[in-house]
Amino acid sequence: MGLNITLLEETKPFFRIRFGSYTDKGKRGENEDSLLLYHDNILYSFGIADGAGGHTFGKQVSEATVRALEAELKNNNEYSIDYIYRLLQRKYEQINDHIYSYSRSSGKVMVTTLSMINIVGYRMIISNVGDTKIFRIRDKKLTLLSKVHTVAWSQFELGIINEKQLNEHKQKHVLTKGIGGAEKIAPYFAKELVEDHDIYLICSDGVYNCLSEDKMIELFSTERTYTNQELDEICKKCVSIAFQNQADDNMSIIAVQI
Repeated sequence: MGLNITLLEETKPFFRIRFGSYTDKGKRGENEDSLLLYHDNILYSFGIADGAGGHTFGKQVSEATVRALEAELKNNNEYSIDYIYRLLQRKYEQINDHIYSYSRSSGKVMVTTLSMINIVGYRMIISNVGDTKIFRIRDKKLTLLSKVHTVAWSQFELGIINEKQLNEHKQKHVLTKGIGGAEKIAPYFAKELVEDHDIYLICSDGVYNCLSEDKMIELFSTERTYTNQELDEICKKCVSIAFQNQADDNMSIIAVQI
């Protein structure tokens, strides 16, 4: 798969990208979510790795995944969108190989989700494995950009169940894909041309399961420009609302404004 993006070749100035985040363990004993917040004046990379609940070493696996990605990005000095895509594809494979091999040799089940956006100029690569969601808010409309790799969502996409049945499904949290869950990995990749005032949200299931789409649109207005601190505060408010709505999982969110 290649990413042949030829429009809007100019690179956005550093100060045009603003971002905020918040994470909380919620009712769980440990926070198994790990956040990637990396930028170097040209490349902006944001992601959430969510250690799969109920599996061994969820926090360690998500942290190791984020650390490996950040180390790779820090060593990168090539910024063509095709190169970044190949780098990410290779890194997904390397991280999966490492975690899966260690899991097999240790006899422990070690799995994490990973959802990322990587922005160069007006061009963005979306990628994910698992059920951490990536949304875009544009013109007061919320759009899901990532794929949801769960048993229930697969049935929903096939038309076997409806939205109400999806929300009540016993396997809505059972992953069909996760880093470390199988010998081979097939992440979802897509390309996007970002627009001024777009807001991109990366949310773990602890947030989006207990925060309505209408509320997300209300909290994040594309009609104004936020500071990083303001985005941090809104992300914190999202987690607070999710907690009040009986979220029983770790809760993490990253917000990025173009």
